[in-house]
Amino acid sequence: MAGTTPVTAAVGWGTRKKLDQALKRQRELCASVRRQQRWSTKGRSRQDAALLRGDLREHLAALRSAGTLLDTIDTLATFGVRAALEARGWDRDWEPVPAEAVEWGRWPGSHDTGTPERISMRLPSDLVTRVQGACWWTSAAAIRSLRDWRDRYPDLLLGVRPDEEPLVEYRALAGQVTTTGAIWRAGIKTGVLAADPTAYDLPYQGA
Repeated sequence: MAGTTPVTAAVGWGTRKKLDQALKRQRELCASVRRQQRWSTKGRSRQDAALLRGDLREHLAALRSAGTLLDTIDTLATFGVRAALEARGWDRDWEPVPAEAVEWGRWPGSHDTGTPERISMRLPSDLVTRVQGACWWTSAAAIRSLRDWRDRYPDLLLGVRPDEEPLVEYRALAGQVTTTGAIWRAGIKTGVLAADPTAYDLPYQGA
């Protein structure tokens, strides 16, 4: 798909099930739109039917673009990631990221524990670039401080008490880091809730 970039999000247990539930609800909505009388080709000529089907495709595309119809993982995730950026005031152009920002999701201060499920999606390339820029430039100072911290305390994380002053400093700095993975997770949750507001009402009960 032109103009898109593949992304894999590490998410918590049960997210896939909630996503599937939300997509099922949205696909039912899509089917109900298709069944509307205005889109019926019954009794029409082949030419008129072809034009009407083209109009329906355009109508569905407009609904997806507006966030009214989120019946694919890519559409749902795109909507949610944009909303996650907007909520943070980050939905704008950023300077290109430097060469040091190549380890997406593995920056110092990243927290990937408790995210055993994987969800793959394709997002608009300009949106992925915006997320990368936003995460780097809002986190760069803390990331560089964390690298300095690791130089000062290369072995401290092994067997140290969590209340010791160096780790207090580490946690404070880590709290200032937002990875791209955090935005993918926030975007999926936002998209799922937009697609199905009941998706997070019930606790996860297994696959």
